Amino acid sequence: MKPVVAVVVASLLAYANVFWNHFTDWDDRWLIFENPHSHQLTWDGIKAIFNPWIDRQLLGAEFLPVRDLSWLMDHVFFGGNPVGFHIGDVFFHVLTSVALFFFFRELLGRSSERAAVLAALIFAVHPVHTESVTWMSSRKDVLSGVFVVFGAYLWIARVHGGGRRLFGGEAREESEFSLAAYLGVLFLYGLAILSKSTALSFPVLLVLLDLSLRRVSFRPAALGRWCLKILPFFGMTGLLMLVVRMTSGASGLRVTEYHGGSLLATLWIQSKAFFDYVLVLFFPVTLRTAVTVPKRFVLDFHHAVGCAFVLGLCVLSVVYVAALLRRRVLPQRDKEIVERGRFPLFHLSGFASSWFLICLLPMANLIPMNWVYCERYLYLPSIGFSLWGGVLLHRCLSRASGSPKKYALVVGGVVIVFLALTGRTLTRNRDWKDNLTLWTVTAAQAPSSPDVIYAYAKALENEGKAEEALAEFERVLVLNPGKVPARENLSNLLVQKGRREDLEAARLILTRGIALSPDAASLHNNLAVVHRLAGDRIESLRSHETAARLDRKYRSAYAESLYENGRFKTGMEVVEKALETSPRSLPVLRLAAKIALAMGDRGKARGYAERGLEIDPNRPGLKKILREAGGE
Repeated sequence: MKPVVAVVVASLLAYANVFWNHFTDWDDRWLIFENPHSHQLTWDGIKAIFNPWIDRQLLGAEFLPVRDLSWLMDHVFFGGNPVGFHIGDVFFHVLTSVALFFFFRELLGRSSERAAVLAALIFAVHPVHTESVTWMSSRKDVLSGVFVVFGAYLWIARVHGGGRRLFGGEAREESEFSLAAYLGVLFLYGLAILSKSTALSFPVLLVLLDLSLRRVSFRPAALGRWCLKILPFFGMTGLLMLVVRMTSGASGLRVTEYHGGSLLATLWIQSKAFFDYVLVLFFPVTLRTAVTVPKRFVLDFHHAVGCAFVLGLCVLSVVYVAALLRRRVLPQRDKEIVERGRFPLFHLSGFASSWFLICLLPMANLIPMNWVYCERYLYLPSIGFSLWGGVLLHRCLSRASGSPKKYALVVGGVVIVFLALTGRTLTRNRDWKDNLTLWTVTAAQAPSSPDVIYAYAKALENEGKAEEALAEFERVLVLNPGKVPARENLSNLLVQKGRREDLEAARLILTRGIALSPDAASLHNNLAVVHRLAGDRIESLRSHETAARLDRKYRSAYAESLYENGRFKTGMEVVEKALETSPRSLPVLRLAAKIALAMGDRGKARGYAERGLEIDPNRPGLKKILREAGGE
């Protein structure tokens, strides 16, 4: 009981200051608040969450119904209060940490309980998990972590109890196969992949566990039975991959081309990311929200070191698995290993590196993804590192136990390590305090990333710091002249200033953007607004026409411009096309009623006004048009 309390208390202390953090504009608004199905507990909403064939753009462009259902419950109990969402994230992280203690203890044996609790504590307080725990949109990491760890524990502890511990020691007592436990593991795996699709590495982890615990017999009959137990998990993985392919086209999971132009270039780029993951696990001083690995082929020393290191990890894992298959890993004196803290370093490092690589495999860009490096990807892979660290700390304490002074010194060092990790987690939590704080910190860490600087500029704009936002949007265009949203926002800020020289500057910015991106409808639409404010209605109308031709969502703006220029017949044709795609849009219905009234068609004007008032009876503009058209 004491180890569990220690893990819970340590987890809560490490994240004690997150409850004062607010939502950010990094996906929180899109995923949590603009999701129409996660606000009220209704049967139709639950069906929509679990229906992979509906428009997933409303649900994060991914089929993750368990995650979405957890947010639904947060809305039910806490409304829009960010404290409630943080309570859920911290709760799931605490559950995962506690489950890890039982999982590690089952792996190592009860005589190594101290190693298990140390490993669980490393996981609980490690600052690399702040992105997963503190960022509300990353709920899927902590949620899938709970199910993966409980499933792995149930697999080795309850499905059947035969085999050795990970590092030898006492053997488990043989027990009958438990169908209930087996179905429980299948169910937990289902929950895991419906929380985060990258949990699909779970079946490979089960294979690694069975090999490491010497639970795989190579006699044909026994091997056949073991394969029958494992195959359903791989079947679920295949089914999930089909669903991901169907639903994730607009998300960050998929892109059409490999980074760097080829698979080999992507592996070269990804090797640096994996090396950076290892560095941040050992030295979590500089934690980054931004992507720190360039998505292009760069031949430099850092990439070369990363590639060599990752190849070394792969070789270690392959040799380790080969040794497991030949049953040449553990020495004969198994019992002494655990009792004296003499864990085989090769076995420990081989298992940890294998776990690390298996968990990162779905994020290795073998199938092209949008992201190369994200610290949240380390939530499950860091379990191998935590076990490695916990066992080594236990080994140091065991070896120093013969000398009180040496033991006290080692204990002091262990305490300092945990205090340092907890302190860094607490300071990192503050970086997520609010949207402006997050992007201020991130922009300082990635000053050459146009995406990061753009997000920083948007945060400044939302806080009313227009002049600072202007400077940052200009900086984005220096880094990436073709970034269309930056030109949109920069021109909007200049228009808001209203001076003639600002309008001319906005026109120049938009004209240059159109030269770089002639099919950017938003730039044509913004240029139309600038022309209208400058008094050039003819050019404004032309720009509106181009924007509407490129993107039908600008048809209503084009129709408004036609109305202002007295071209009512063409305006009615355009607004009717706009109503075909947005039949319940009140602004479009109001515009259609205005144009019909201007054309003298009072009946049509009444019809559009009445349609709008059926949707919202409290629209004074529509009521006024209805009166002018001779309606009630």
